[in-house]
Amino acid sequence: MEKLHADARMSTADLDCGWIAVKASEVMDELEAGQVLEIACETPEKEEDVELWMEMTGHELIAKEKRGEWTYFYVKKKIN
Repeated sequence: MEKLHADARMSTADLDCGWIAVKASEVMDELEAGQVLEIACETPEKEEDVELWMEMTGHELIAKEKRGEWTYFYVKKKIN
């Protein structure tokens, strides 16, 4: 499998569920439209938060990978 490109990365490991959207938005604000953010999640609850955040913001999920206990989301910043 080809490794996906990410322009920025973040982990939810040190974040409570309520803070995932805040941190993801902060990181995404630093990216240009069309760039990709990789978000690593270690629990199903945090995965749900990432999916809800994508729905609310309109950013595009381009891939989702499960690697061991972690799930990686590759999210492309929407073009305004």
